[in-house]
Parts: sequence; structure tokens; C-alpha cells
Amino acid sequence: VEGNVHIYGEIVSATAATKTATYYDLYNDGETITIAGKNYDKTTYGEATLVSEDASITAIDNSKIIYFVNSDATLTFNASGKAVAKLIIIGNNLEQRSPMKISCQVALNQGAGNTDGTLVLYNLDVDASNANAHVFAQNRDGAYGYVGIIGSSLKMPAGKQLSYVSSTARSFAEFVFEDSEIEIPSTSQAKLFSFSESQANHGKISFKNNILYSEGGVTDFRIYEGSKTTLDSFTFENNTVVNLWSLTNGCVLYTSLENVSVTKNIFWTNKTTANMCIFRPSDTSAETGIPY
Repeated sequence: VEGNVHIYGEIVSATAATKTATYYDLYNDGETITIAGKNYDKTTYGEATLVSEDASITAIDNSKIIYFVNSDATLTFNASGKAVAKLIIIGNNLEQRSPMKISCQVALNQGAGNTDGTLVLYNLDVDASNANAHVFAQNRDGAYGYVGIIGSSLKMPAGKQLSYVSSTARSFAEFVFEDSEIEIPSTSQAKLFSFSESQANHGKISFKNNILYSEGGVTDFRIYEGSKTTLDSFTFENNTVVNLWSLTNGCVLYTSLENVSVTKNIFWTNKTTANMCIFRPSDTSAETGIPY
């Protein structure tokens, strides 16, 4: 300033740099990440682990609940025999999924007296083809709180179920698939949920906006088989099902089912089947049966 005259210097150049946000950044900045209606924040779940290069989970550390996986890194779950109470794994890039491998069974165990078990896989391409067992096991009495596979792909192991639970004392409170793809190897019979002789009550099983497919086809496909179980709610909406078809047992076999929503799905197969059906209640006795 000279007297009352303002003299401005010439601006030669100016640049502004913005950092592309990641889920890890948002989380650490105190933002809430909402996935399928559930909220995840640092106040609730604590410090997060950033996976920036290939790594494995070989042990369960209850102080490490939430992981963010960069899209150029692979996280492998290899904690054989270790119990998972809470585990949240999120692909870090907002616009690209991150790779993940499951090389052994994931044992779900929320602890005695607890009902807040949580397993979330989000924004991931999950290869469980070498798990050599059904992928998820509920191995503690009670109803495991919540499993959510959201915005991800899952490649199943050949001839294995998504989950197998034989004990009447063990069940799921809520198991959700949304905006995902499930690849099932060709076989004569494939079950996603298999409950053997269990008489347990399960809460909510939900599939929304998914693609379920098999390149070679599955002759006897069952989403839920629990002929002695009861189920509070089954939702199957806006899904595309390719080369997966049922026989006389149907896709959902149960004793009683309280609430149903099945709408806007596409089933397509290059095979001929005479017995395709969705629901089959195992108890249809006129006097005592309560299938619906």
C-alpha cells in the first residue's frame, strides 16, 4: 500500500490439489459409514486397520474389529479355529472393490450371553473357493447377531454350503445379502443355508438386488434347508438367478415361516426342470401345522 493506493502483485499461477476420499479417511475423520442400514463409526468400533499391502488374518484380536483394504492389496482370512465375535472388512476405494480370500471356515462366536455378534463384508471381491469347508459356522449357543455381505462378490467352494448349523441351540438373528454376486460351482446339489436336524428358530434371512449364478448349473438348488426349523422372515427381492433350479424340496424348506416377501426376481436356466418351486413347508398337517 502506497498512500491510499493498493498495488497488487501479479498472480503467475495457482493450483489446488484435492485428495480422493477413502472409507478409511472418512472413518478417521469421524464420519459414519452406513452399510445396508447399519452404522459404523470410530466411536463405536475404535481404531481401524488399513491394509495397504497383502496381509492375512491368522488370529482374532478383539481390539482389531474393523479393517479397510486398499484395492491393490489382498486380505486373506486364515484364522482357522479362531472365533469371530465382531469383524468388519471394507474395501477402501469408494469406486472399486478390493480383493479378499477366505481360505478356511469363518467360525462365528459372539460369546456367552452376548447378542451383538457382527460380521460385515463390504465392497469386496471375496474368493472362498479354497475354504475346503462350508464358509460360515455358527459355533456358539444363541442367535448370532448380524451377518451382512453387501456390495460384494462371493465365489463359493465346490460342494460346500454357505453355512451349516446342526445344533438346535444355535441360529442366526439376521443374515443379509445385498447388491452382491454369488458364484456357485456346478454340482448336483447346492445349499446356501443347511440346518440338518436342527429345530432352531432363525430371525431374518434377506436377499436383495443380487445375482446368483452357476456357469455349469446346479440341479438341486436350495437357498434355505431347515425342514425342522422355524423362520421369522424371508425376503427375496430384485434378484437374478441363473442356472440354479430346485427339485421337489424347493428353494426354501422349513417347518413354519412367519413373514415372506418375494417379488421382482428373474429365474433363468438353460436346462429343463419340471419341479421348480420356491417354498415347501415340511409341516402341512391340517390340525397342527402352522406353515405360514
